[in-house]
Amino acid sequence: GEAASRGLIVMAGAAAWQSGHKVFAAGGQGHGFAAEQANHKIDRLTGKKATIVGGDNAKDGADRIVDGQQIQTKYCGTAARSVGAAFDGQQGNYRYIDESGKPMQLEVPKDQVANAIRTMEKKIAEGKVPGVTDPKEAEKLIRPGHLTYEQARNITKFGTIESLSYDLSEGVIVGLSAGGISFGITAFVYYLNTKDMKAALRVAVVQFGKTSAKTTLVYVSAQQLHRLESVQSMLSVIDAEALSPGIRQFLEKGFGVSRNGVSNALRGTIVTSVVLVAVTTGPDLIKLVRGRMSKAQFLKNVAVASSGVAGGVVGSMVGGAAGMSLGPVGAIV
Repeated sequence: GEAASRGLIVMAGAAAWQSGHKVFAAGGQGHGFAAEQANHKIDRLTGKKATIVGGDNAKDGADRIVDGQQIQTKYCGTAARSVGAAFDGQQGNYRYIDESGKPMQLEVPKDQVANAIRTMEKKIAEGKVPGVTDPKEAEKLIRPGHLTYEQARNITKFGTIESLSYDLSEGVIVGLSAGGISFGITAFVYYLNTKDMKAALRVAVVQFGKTSAKTTLVYVSAQQLHRLESVQSMLSVIDAEALSPGIRQFLEKGFGVSRNGVSNALRGTIVTSVVLVAVTTGPDLIKLVRGRMSKAQFLKNVAVASSGVAGGVVGSMVGGAAGMSLGPVGAIV
């Protein structure tokens, strides 16, 4: 159970690092992507049928679809810039038109809505929005985002309430998945040894709680580290393009990513593995400092934890490379 859950959390961390890099990349415009992702999550939580479609990079395509409404998300420093970014230059027309010829809704920071509506009214009056002539339609075109501009920026920063909440929303799901695997294996093995179903379930429930909590902590910690420019700089030396074609292809299959995503998946694996070992051996370090554990025993425990994490990673990647659709599933194998 421990090996399987370790493999899952490390592979989940690798996947998150690869998919979330454009949000956290130093010097980028990650807050725009963060706003898109966070607004999507909140829409889903409030019962709306929401999907993100902007990943297809279609020219002037929607970023999101919520209850059938195509949406373009723009989070800039001012309302004028947020609205202006949806037009083809200062004198151009509104860029985002759906298949039926109607303008998509423009999602802006919730603290910019009033000024954004006024800006859109001026654009409509100037004839810059195809198919719309009444400035009052601006209220229907402007969609208030769930986040303010500052909240979106805070998602990309280390240690803020917004960034921790963002990571927790995903970390809890990963934690429950790892806990579920641990529960099943623990209950099965304990029952085989004791033939006591009630005792097996009790032990498995405790293990579920421990694994879920630890996995969530590791996931959130690793993703917080992703926001630090110093960490990104240190990891930049890891480049999958320097590897042989055979190893690179194995990693692509093992991680379940494209060739361009291998480097970031490797970086995520390393950081998540280090955090996992640190969290696993943290209680032993406290014992060592308090004189309740010998240095030799502590080093032995670190070695055991490290080898366990390495085994989980290898098991996951071999499972993925053998044809599994998801790396974490390979951890069970």
